Amino acid sequence: MKNEIAPTLLIYAKDDYKFVDGGIAYEKAMKATGNPVRMLLYEKGGHGMKNVNWYPESHKWLMELGINISEKQK
Repeated sequence: MKNEIAPTLLIYAKDDYKFVDGGIAYEKAMKATGNPVRMLLYEKGGHGMKNVNWYPESHKWLMELGINISEKQK
């Protein structure tokens, strides 16, 4: 199944009790496929990731994959 799934970024807060366990399980399943996956797991932020600046870490990961989101698409 490798390369059939787009690189996946998962962003969760540990205090998002209804969803964080599913996210962790999904990350594990994605790793088993060998496809690129990254989870950003924060202590607090709730379901809406309030006051969490996840952009710099996600941008860095995309750049590591060779995906430059700073360039404008033509």
